[in-house]
Amino acid sequence: MRSSYCHEIIPSLISALVCSFFLFSPIYVVKGIENLWQENENSMSGDEYKKMKLINSSVRKINKPFVKSIQSPDGDIIDCVLIHLQPAFDLPELRGTMPLHALGCLLGKKYHGIKAIVNVWAPNIANKDDYSNSQIWVISRIPNHDVNVIEVGWMVYPGLFGDKSPRLFIYWTGDGYKSGYTICCVQDSSKRDLENGNWWLSMDGDQIGYWPSTLFTDLRDHATMIQFGGEVFDNGVTGQHTSTQMGSGHFPGEGFGKAAFISNIELIDGATTISPNLSDIVVVAEKANCYDVTSGYEGLFDHYVFFGGPGKSPKCP
Repeated sequence: MRSSYCHEIIPSLISALVCSFFLFSPIYVVKGIENLWQENENSMSGDEYKKMKLINSSVRKINKPFVKSIQSPDGDIIDCVLIHLQPAFDLPELRGTMPLHALGCLLGKKYHGIKAIVNVWAPNIANKDDYSNSQIWVISRIPNHDVNVIEVGWMVYPGLFGDKSPRLFIYWTGDGYKSGYTICCVQDSSKRDLENGNWWLSMDGDQIGYWPSTLFTDLRDHATMIQFGGEVFDNGVTGQHTSTQMGSGHFPGEGFGKAAFISNIELIDGATTISPNLSDIVVVAEKANCYDVTSGYEGLFDHYVFFGGPGKSPKCP
């Protein structure tokens, strides 16, 4: 009988290149309207006052707190907002339906590939329609364009695969998740072919296959964001936080041998690999008392993130 704290089934299997989804989503923040309203409040008529009050209320909902602000190549300022804070998820129909993440993120540059080692575990899944995965995302997110994403990693998803075993998978979308394609696969690393824009996937130096550039709009040029870490989806049927585990079911502070990790993270640019600066890795955990993440650098692991957690617990009610 499997322990509630899942055991490691493959110590360190995957090295994967990937472009992926996003914990962050660009939101353009409207600034200064509240001050303008306050300055002119006394000179407004009744109707003008009500209208400006309504506008100000809407702006407050839109102006979500952002994790990082970047400037795009064409000069636009983009505030990166956690996906669960996007205005769309203020709608009652969408509340409680988003995955939870604990991950590291690289953004603000042009990326052409990533290579890493991904630790594989068999986390406990509370409900058949919940899932837990560990993966890398390679993403191209351009303002006013559909997001392009490639995802690679392992996933435990009884509702899709019929059991609770971890499966290697790839996923991609070229139209902002309006459609997407999931395939079981094996993988190790991946990079973009600079000559034709194809994204290649390889394992232990062997090329497994590629995503033709024609599948995408913006990814055929480069990625704007890379993410790596864990994701848990709770279908919300119990009305409480799920006990579905992320990673190994242990928090990152428990370290090697207990916590899940993605290590030896390197960026690929043509024929060369480059280690990212540790200061460039932004770590984000949407519910750190349930699933958390840490990053660091150490000789054996190079650049790494430890991540995971048990889900519902006394610390995560």
